[in-house]
Amino acid sequence: MNNKKVKYAKVPHSLIEAAMRGEISGKTIMVYSGLAKFADGKTREAWPSRKTLASVMSCAQPEAADRYLRELEQAGFITRTQRFGDGRGSESPVRNKVYANQLPNCYKLVWPPPDSPGGGGVPAQDGVVCEGTDEQEPLQQEPVTRHSRSAGLTMPTISVEPKQLPETWKPNHTHTVVCQRSGLDVEGLAADFRRRMFLEQRSDWDSAFGKFINDCADNRDEVTFTTYGSPPF
Repeated sequence: MNNKKVKYAKVPHSLIEAAMRGEISGKTIMVYSGLAKFADGKTREAWPSRKTLASVMSCAQPEAADRYLRELEQAGFITRTQRFGDGRGSESPVRNKVYANQLPNCYKLVWPPPDSPGGGGVPAQDGVVCEGTDEQEPLQQEPVTRHSRSAGLTMPTISVEPKQLPETWKPNHTHTVVCQRSGLDVEGLAADFRRRMFLEQRSDWDSAFGKFINDCADNRDEVTFTTYGSPPF
């Protein structure tokens, strides 16, 4: 029987929601999860090097983690104390590329996370500092595989019920730009779209109109629809 203590960490719901809104990238969630695995359960502080965080994303270059750490810091999910720092924002000039890659900063997970007054996740369990190293290591670190990365970043499925075209619907900026580039009249197309689709139901009318524009651009002479049937998109 395997009695090994397996370490795991959950990410805040608000971080998932920010990724779904496109405010942060999916790899930012991977970096947060990596920090959570290294973080001390009481202080929520972690000391992984950039090389270690890059390996979480299966990236060879340590610099790959910088962008996603900045996203987390700017969004308020972590705070960062620079290496050689004194806690007041100052930093020692004794730095070179080796130090920047190998010596860790202190990252602290903000708890509760932003936009989650009650807390949107579960803090990681206590980590341990491996003997002879300068960074905190998790109790057990499983290799990151393509399957595990995909499974860990699976977003919840959100279903939207189909509905009729709202009376207040109008083309958005992207529709206008695409029509201008194609030499099409966006207002004329929108009026034709409303007339053809008044009995139809769609979950995403903006996407439906975008496909309508593409069909019109590909077939300028005539776009064939049935009056009461489903259009070709």
